[in-house]
Amino acid sequence: MKSDGDNPLLGKLMEEVFAEHRHTIKDSSTPSSQMWQAILHDDRVVASSNKSQNRKFPTSVFYYLTGAAACMLIGFATYFFQQHGGTTDVREKMPAIASEKAITPGREQATLTLPNGKVVTLDKLKQEKIMEDGFSLRFEDGQIKIDGATDALLAATTTLQTPQGGEYQIRLPDGTSVWLNAGSSITYPLAFLADRREVSITGEVFFDIVKDQNKPFVVYVDETSISVLGTSFNVSAYPEDKHIRTTLIEGSVRMQKGTQVKRLQPGQR
Repeated sequence: MKSDGDNPLLGKLMEEVFAEHRHTIKDSSTPSSQMWQAILHDDRVVASSNKSQNRKFPTSVFYYLTGAAACMLIGFATYFFQQHGGTTDVREKMPAIASEKAITPGREQATLTLPNGKVVTLDKLKQEKIMEDGFSLRFEDGQIKIDGATDALLAATTTLQTPQGGEYQIRLPDGTSVWLNAGSSITYPLAFLADRREVSITGEVFFDIVKDQNKPFVVYVDETSISVLGTSFNVSAYPEDKHIRTTLIEGSVRMQKGTQVKRLQPGQR
């Protein structure tokens, strides 16, 4: 706001509104979304918004607001994770503000490392079938399918990886949906032939698990394992982070590291 922007009047307006509400930052229990709403519904901001012919926020106002909200969110998140450990109820401590984020989404891009070490782009696989020694790969209905492979090859693992600034959604061989955030990877077999569906990840991945009572789904992150039967959850485990964070949306998961075991309920992190 202190830089030379294209609309200094909006910058002044935001400084005034933020100054009046900034005292709530001292209270760690005040959610960032509450701060957002306080600024968003301030009479001066509403009046500025109503001047627009289509009655939507002007782009400049939106960027100022979302920038302020993002700063507050980062501050609260940093304070929260420094002050609190163990299991937390994210519904109470970290209200969802998905509709308020102003981060540009990553481009859909990923690479696939085959069991033989060959690396192919998913864009290429979407466009054409890839022939390898004795088998072929194709992309169909959001899933990588393989034809002509032996059981030994099906049991081998492949790695899907997104670059920085990329993201990708795919379905695993059992139909489980996964969403990879930027700079993330998931390693899994071409077919789940064993009595457990096992994958390993880095970075951040969201899972929507297909239920199978006979084949538990296990996610490995370094020395931690997360076991489920059917559920939706998110795992954030970037190498530069100090913690592995698992957020349960629905169902139940069992986390284990060494002899430590923790069960999560929906809404807990």
